[in-house]
Amino acid sequence: MFRNNQKTYLGHGYSLETPGRVKKITIKDADRKGHLFGFGSTRIGKTRLIELMMEQDIRMARCRKKLDWEGQINTALDPERARSMRNSRKPEDEDVCTMCGEFCAIKVLNQEKSWEFYE
Repeated sequence: MFRNNQKTYLGHGYSLETPGRVKKITIKDADRKGHLFGFGSTRIGKTRLIELMMEQDIRMARCRKKLDWEGQINTALDPERARSMRNSRKPEDEDVCTMCGEFCAIKVLNQEKSWEFYE
């Protein structure tokens, strides 16, 4: 199970518990990476939020395919944390991630040109 206490800031809004008082609206990163249910009144941005999350996921997937570390860091939910993790766990080979090392599936697929049609 994924456990993470980090939160992503979405904006400011009102709570039903304290109407009239503006507060920060956040979502736990663990929830962001799983299923999300959003509800609210008309024209407050629910559809746009989901569109932005989908766009971010697509940008991240493209950066991963290209092994574009800087792009992945900039697209991450928490770029500062992502950069610090990458710097603290640098692999010997800059072309692979810290998790896979020499067994990086993306690097192998890129070498084999097995997924060029996905662009």
